Amino acid sequence: MNWDNVVAAELSVVNCLLPVPEPFKQTKRTLREYYHEKFCPASDVDLFLYGLSLDQAIEKIKQIERAIKDALLNEVTVVRTKYAITIASQYPVRHIQIVLRVYKSLSEILTGFDIDAAGGAYDGRQVYVTPRALASFITQVNHIDLTRRSPSYENRLSKYSHRNFEVYWPDLDRSRVDPTIFERNFKRTLGLARLLVLERLPTRSSRDEYLDKRRKERGRPAINRGYIFQMGGNIKDDHEDEPCYTRDLLLNAEWNQKKDDHRKVHLHRHPAFFGRVKDVVEDCCGSCPRRTTDEEIEVADKESKRYVSGKMDFIVDDPGRQEIGSFNPLTEQDWTDMACVGNTARLCQSIIDGDLDEVKDWLSQDGVDVNQSVHTGRTPLQLAVVSSTPEFVQCLVDSGARMISRLADGRTALHLAASRDSLEIIKILMEKSLQNEQSGIKLVDEPDSDDDESMATASFVKIRNDENEHKDLDGSTEDPDVFNIDVLAWDVPCSPLHLAIIAGHEDAVKMLCDYSGDSILPVKFFDRYNNEQGTALLTLTLALTRPSAKAKSMAQLLCTLGATSSQAESNGTTAFHRYVASGQKDMVDTLLEADRSGVKRAINHFVINGSSWNLVTVSALHTAIEQGDSILTLKLLNMGAQPTIKFETWLKSAKFSPAMANSLGDLERSKKSFRSKSINHCSARYIMVSQLLRCNF
Repeated sequence: MNWDNVVAAELSVVNCLLPVPEPFKQTKRTLREYYHEKFCPASDVDLFLYGLSLDQAIEKIKQIERAIKDALLNEVTVVRTKYAITIASQYPVRHIQIVLRVYKSLSEILTGFDIDAAGGAYDGRQVYVTPRALASFITQVNHIDLTRRSPSYENRLSKYSHRNFEVYWPDLDRSRVDPTIFERNFKRTLGLARLLVLERLPTRSSRDEYLDKRRKERGRPAINRGYIFQMGGNIKDDHEDEPCYTRDLLLNAEWNQKKDDHRKVHLHRHPAFFGRVKDVVEDCCGSCPRRTTDEEIEVADKESKRYVSGKMDFIVDDPGRQEIGSFNPLTEQDWTDMACVGNTARLCQSIIDGDLDEVKDWLSQDGVDVNQSVHTGRTPLQLAVVSSTPEFVQCLVDSGARMISRLADGRTALHLAASRDSLEIIKILMEKSLQNEQSGIKLVDEPDSDDDESMATASFVKIRNDENEHKDLDGSTEDPDVFNIDVLAWDVPCSPLHLAIIAGHEDAVKMLCDYSGDSILPVKFFDRYNNEQGTALLTLTLALTRPSAKAKSMAQLLCTLGATSSQAESNGTTAFHRYVASGQKDMVDTLLEADRSGVKRAINHFVINGSSWNLVTVSALHTAIEQGDSILTLKLLNMGAQPTIKFETWLKSAKFSPAMANSLGDLERSKKSFRSKSINHCSARYIMVSQLLRCNF
């Protein structure tokens, strides 16, 4: 290849300069094993152009493509992303990445790198390094310089640390490191915190394994992470083998636009163009919608920082500026804030001791952060809600304490207050929430992820689905500090009202419903393997967890607040049926007194479960008979339970049964299903009913 006006730089050069261990120096086979399997299996080769005009640069890229094709037996494809052109082939051939920026000189290339050790270049004959890079090679240290911080600065520092380059930050105090940073949303973890996470848990699999262990230690339910297929060899962090055109079609297909609810305009989004160099330098789409409205122009300007469109152009801004795209560099204090626990020990101790004056004195200081979590992961407000008085909660809320922050299991301060049955704290939190809501706070778009690729590291654009992101404990600080009264925890999807019912706190239940809490909202559990809805617990069913006297009063209260015994779970089981199944006759009497109309609707309702070839039809009366409870059976008969199955009653229940969703058709087919799938299964039960009636009368 003609190396005029071209240099290879950065990690591809550094890897070759570093010494090879003795066991791998013996043969070319061991050398290849070292570089392709041990040391740098996923590194690509970064090429930089200098001293050329734009037309000359395009012609030079074509020459490079031709030289690579002539040297290989396998096919080659060219992928154009926003900031680079990548020439890719089959493993073990490394990707060749050409940065879409034309520099004036070689020195301009070398001085623009963000990391000390990256300042090396090879022009086909000679290796050049900067004084910074030479000092880094000698000391094996990369100094952190926030004035040069790139979008992937921490990721790149971590990458070089695996090449035996230590990362040096003179102000690091490991005794103040927040241990909860390893459990946070990794994509939202920035600065020093991200670097510390990458130090201990450099890969996604190691982070997932750590989180799974922590969940197990805390008794939290395991999560299904699925199976991610990744090709071995010359790959990046995500599976790069996913076809580019599939992603392109999904992003731009008209039939797929309605699924993207937050997107109000129809503009094309092309993560990459691919083909040959002469193809990708042109507009590979040719049919992108034109921007006409102000909203479309605004969206297009924002997305142009990530997606490609039109003919290829080169970056023309300052080569030494590493902040490409929408990234905004952090200040020195911002860079360390997320990594360290705040000086909240005095505040937390004052909350525990009940010293309100000391709390007010701490809050009056300049520069304190009332939302800084402690080593346990709790905020001072959550600590006050659990272990202090309403006066402390009011003081913290008035000082700007964030109410919607969550514990590791997803509970908020409102969940904690409801579990504690503290009416004053519930009122303080909800009144402040209503005040924030009325002040006109609106949701703000999420900032661009700091995980975007820089111009010197991006090979393929990574499109991630926001739905797959890990949940964030603190939430975005731009989210309004407003409670959804029925907010659900993560591990066990309970609202504050559910926790109050389970704990038997009737006054808390009343107050939450006064603030528009949903008295009929069930606890919905999802299958963690296929993310489909599984079982559900009705609010009236939750009352059965209390002792008899408490359960009666709670059931009466819930019926007064709008709950009904005719409400059914997803499989068709009503709350009344659950009460009958519990065998508590006094609870059945309570429902009859508090919700007579609901009992009347539910008493002859059938639950139809099982497979299509083995359906089981059960009513509350059947359940009482199977339990051998003659008193309850007679009670149900006196309440109006039918000892026979009528087609009209069965059909009404079958329409709500998931098991019968595909079995019902026209009237004749429904009658046939009724005769074949319900009568046979219920005949034995009705023989028992007859025998029971004869014995008692």
